[in-house]
Amino acid sequence: MGTSNQANSNILIGAATDIGGKPEQQDDYLVLPNFLVIDNQIVHLIGIFDGHGSDGKKAANEAKALFPTVLSSLKDTIKKDPLQALKNSFTIVNDNMKQNQAIDTYLSGTTAVISLIIDNNLHVAHVGDSRLALYKENDTKLSGRLLTIDHNCDSPEERKRVEAAGGRVEQLWLDGKFDGPLRIFKGTLPYPGIIVTRTLGDGAAQTIGVLPDPDVQTVKLSPEDKYLVFGTDGLWDGLSVDQVGKVIMKGGNPIEIANKMLRYGLDGLNKKHIDDNITLIVCRLSGGILA
Repeated sequence: MGTSNQANSNILIGAATDIGGKPEQQDDYLVLPNFLVIDNQIVHLIGIFDGHGSDGKKAANEAKALFPTVLSSLKDTIKKDPLQALKNSFTIVNDNMKQNQAIDTYLSGTTAVISLIIDNNLHVAHVGDSRLALYKENDTKLSGRLLTIDHNCDSPEERKRVEAAGGRVEQLWLDGKFDGPLRIFKGTLPYPGIIVTRTLGDGAAQTIGVLPDPDVQTVKLSPEDKYLVFGTDGLWDGLSVDQVGKVIMKGGNPIEIANKMLRYGLDGLNKKHIDDNITLIVCRLSGGILA
């Protein structure tokens, strides 16, 4: 189990991570308060990654290392159009990862949720099935909603694109029956077997319709918006959006909340007999901006 706390006059964040039932930790996260200053406005950079494949750990670590450098180089674009800057950064990071000979990005890659927070504007880009939720307080009640939609073959639009590019979509055949989530295979081949339809890396999957292109959006944060929670799929498989909100309501600073959330998430995975890593970030907001 690992935790971290980042705090200054502009930001208060807690993060927690655990290997769970997996043999290796393939998650990673990125917390850079005061990442840039553009026209006297502070830019906070927050991200989360969930690697997969034999080099999933390396893929997630590499994405974490690349995004700050790439986004720094796109400072002028961030000033003009933050969402375009995020789109460009995913393209550049994906290309750089695939060119890195030290990582098997043919059959390995990572999901990513990347956010730039500028004043009370939350700019978000994501690929894969890691998620970001926003929690709003009304009449002392906390209600949450996901800001991301999983990229997988449960989406007819995503599945159609993959199949049109030659991907075979089916569940794994286990003990005489199909079982588990829909996976993507290359023609009649037994690989890559990937679940997500958008990802960074995964050269084989990207020849059959899997994209590195993120969905992007800007959310105007209001005074009622109190918390952001970033989580790899292990968190959300262990806890629902409402259950995460209930953990927040138990109180504490973001690092205390993150640790509680991690424990409850691991318990949730154990009850469902799911082995997975969990990594999460809790951001406390004040009046629509980071506290």
